[in-house]
Amino acid sequence: SAALDFLLNNLHRFPDLVKRNAVYTLSNLCRGKPSPNWTTISQVVQPLTDLLEKITDHETIIDILWALAFVSEDRDEGYNMFGEPNIVPDDWPESFQINAVIKTGVVRPVIKFIKQATTWREEIKEEMDEVLLKGMPDYAALQSIVPLELQQKQAISDRLMAPCVRIMGNIVSGTDEQTAVVVKAGFFAVIEKCVDYPVVVISKEACWALSNVIASADRNNLDMFFEQKSLVKKLVDLCLTEKANINLRKEACWCLGNALTLATFEQLTVLINLGFIEAMVKLLNTKLENSSCGKMEELGGLNLLEDILAMESISEHCHALLSTFLSKNWPMDNFGNDGPEDEEEEEEEEEEEDDDIYGNNSDEHDPGYEMDATLEHLNQIFSNFSYE
Repeated sequence: SAALDFLLNNLHRFPDLVKRNAVYTLSNLCRGKPSPNWTTISQVVQPLTDLLEKITDHETIIDILWALAFVSEDRDEGYNMFGEPNIVPDDWPESFQINAVIKTGVVRPVIKFIKQATTWREEIKEEMDEVLLKGMPDYAALQSIVPLELQQKQAISDRLMAPCVRIMGNIVSGTDEQTAVVVKAGFFAVIEKCVDYPVVVISKEACWALSNVIASADRNNLDMFFEQKSLVKKLVDLCLTEKANINLRKEACWCLGNALTLATFEQLTVLINLGFIEAMVKLLNTKLENSSCGKMEELGGLNLLEDILAMESISEHCHALLSTFLSKNWPMDNFGNDGPEDEEEEEEEEEEEDDDIYGNNSDEHDPGYEMDATLEHLNQIFSNFSYE
């Protein structure tokens, strides 16, 4: 479009603030589900990467990296966000979008930014440790002592790491040749610090990237993994740590599982000596409890919902919704919705009666409407705490 052409043609000429806004706009054009049209967004890849080497503004750098992270994701089938067919030509190579990102030369800058971000994190940790040795009374007091510059570096480092690790993960999810590009750029020089990063989401995505590298056909990748025994030990410890995020533990388990599948006898011995078997047993014994369910029971909400379920005055829709909600979140209890064989016919009759009483806009006047809405919200809240 004319707007896109204008932004790309003037990207280097814009003042810094305008440039930041232009990059933010281009970054947003690259995101979305379904994916934007590849022919359109592929035009922004090289100009953004070229700009990456010429700027120092971290906000702009982060937006460029997120744009490349979005572009390097697998394209969706079907239609894009504009309703246009998202068809990939037969003669295009596998993971073509990853190839487009690799060709820009962005992989090495990504590794460089990861090193920079982890260095900043180490600096602020050292500063925090020094302050703790002075016997600061609480964390709030600690924060007041830490220089603002270091606090800003910590925030920037976290925001810088996220798209960098995502780009690495997207590329190594492609072909073995594409994975090799990341490995040669210095993947194993930074991955341990990525896995050990104090932000769970970043650590989890680093484990995801590592599991794909380990599973690649290149035997050297597995050997380099086992050469870093501290990295192997870190993954085992993650699986063993019950207080660690369960999704992070799962990704760490995938790394070790992929390594186990391809390991030599000597490498298998390393895994066992580092506690691999104990880690797997502990993971198998992990109970995925829904904290919201426990809170609901503690506050007496479960008993209240059971009482509502037994009421004859609630609507059929409300009864069915509540039944489903309870059986989903408390599967061991019997919240059956047993009814006559012709239950569907009765539901249709009740719907007709409701229409007669309340008219076409019955939801606005139905006494059970607010209860239905409340249950819908409860269901949505609980679904956010479900485990996949």
